Parts: sequence; structure tokens; C-alpha cells
Amino acid sequence: MMTAFARGMTISTDSNPTLPSKVRPYWIECGKALDKFNKFCQEDPRIDTVLLPLYDGISLIKWKD
Repeated sequence: MMTAFARGMTISTDSNPTLPSKVRPYWIECGKALDKFNKFCQEDPRIDTVLLPLYDGISLIKWKD
């Protein structure tokens, strides 16, 4: 089972059974892209990242000096 996260919702048939299967692939790909971006931000030593607890979470990202 693939579980992805996008825009405040968990995309999997178990956790979100009401999501129409027609749009599920779109949200899964959005979740994969978001996961890739988050991993990049976490691993890149050139930037500082702070997750602000607003709405679904807002990332504040800046270049290190």
C-alpha cells in the first residue's frame, strides 16, 4: 500500500476511502513531489528550514550566510 501526504491529507485507500479513484493518482503524485522537496530541504547543507505551525504547516526556507 502506498501512502502519500499532500495538502493536509493522507492519500491511501485505508485512511481516505472517500477520495475518488479518478483524482487519487494526481494527489499521490503531489504527495511524492512534496516528499521529494522536503527531503531535499532536510538534506541540503546550504539552506535552513523551519516549519511554522500555521494551517497545514508553512515552511520558511532561507539560504545560509
